[in-house]
Amino acid sequence: MRYGRWREPGRREEAISDIARALHQEENLISRLSHEQEQEIVSNPKLFLVAVCALNHVGFDQIVATYDISRPECIQLLARLDRLGFIRLLPNNRIRLLISLDFAWLPDGPIQRFFNQQAHNEYFRSRFDRPDEFMVVVNGMLSRASSAALVTRLKRIAREFSELNNQDARLPLGERSAMSLLVAIRHWELAAFAELRRRKTVNPTGARS
Repeated sequence: MRYGRWREPGRREEAISDIARALHQEENLISRLSHEQEQEIVSNPKLFLVAVCALNHVGFDQIVATYDISRPECIQLLARLDRLGFIRLLPNNRIRLLISLDFAWLPDGPIQRFFNQQAHNEYFRSRFDRPDEFMVVVNGMLSRASSAALVTRLKRIAREFSELNNQDARLPLGERSAMSLLVAIRHWELAAFAELRRRKTVNPTGARS
């Protein structure tokens, strides 16, 4: 006969308390920043850099060693991110993210606009032919139901990216590379094609033809 491992009552209560705290923390994680919070981050290049480093689980010492940011300056930047509710700055300059796995920048928000205006061309200045790179453009005509199903799958891929990012955080920085996943789908027709569409005309009876 097998018996479960006996635990002291105190240890069991501690385990339950730890689980409760973890669930409470998960509930308080954010999936979006406000427009004002994003604007504050993107308006300061160093603050933006530190925010992205934190998002990618790059620690305090690694940030200072990699970028031209002094230790006091990095602490100040992390403190600003703490006030914004993006991270929690812990003792010994440890960083705890306060964002959920489905976190994303605001649609058409300050950071997305920054990407569209300044980083878009830089991002696509590549052949995407490395083993760990991929890009494909697919055109088609889908029903609303099929479009909705595809959007759900793309959201799942974005979440998987976040999960893998968290999972790989335990690896040394030298074994990780900065990666950006762009997921997009929209109603769109090339302007050159749209110009060739037949224009609907109205006949004398008022009916369109």
